[in-house]
Amino acid sequence: MGCRDTYAMHTQCQAVPFYRWQHSGDLQDVGHLRKIVQVCELTPAVTHWLPTREYKIVAAYRKIYGEFPENLTVRQSAHMLDDPPPSGYGLPTSTVVTDGSETCPAPTQGGKCLKCRACWSRDTANVSYKYH
Repeated sequence: MGCRDTYAMHTQCQAVPFYRWQHSGDLQDVGHLRKIVQVCELTPAVTHWLPTREYKIVAAYRKIYGEFPENLTVRQSAHMLDDPPPSGYGLPTSTVVTDGSETCPAPTQGGKCLKCRACWSRDTANVSYKYH
C-alpha cells in the first residue's frame, strides 16, 4: 500500500462506522502494518478490527512504534483449529473451535455480525468462531 493507497483507504474507510482489515491474507511486514495504522489514525471516527496470525510482525511494530490507536483492535488469531488462544502478547485473541463453545453469533445470523461488535472491542478477550 503506497502513500496514494493509504489516502484511498482513508476515503473508503470513512464511509463506514466499523471496518475489518484482511478478509483474506495477512500482514506482509511491519511497513504494511504501519500503513494500516496510518489509515486508522486518519479515520478516528471509524472502529477498525485487524485479525492476524503474524505475532512477530505485531511485536516488532509495537517495539518500534508503541501501542495501536484507540480505534484499532488487533486481534491475534490461533494458528490451528482448536488451538488455545495465543498468550503472552497482551492483545485480544480469536480461535476457531469444533466443540460447540463458539461465542461468535454470525452462524445463527445468516453469516453476518449484525449488532455484534465483539471482534472490534478490546474488552472482548477472546472470540471463538465455529469451524465451517
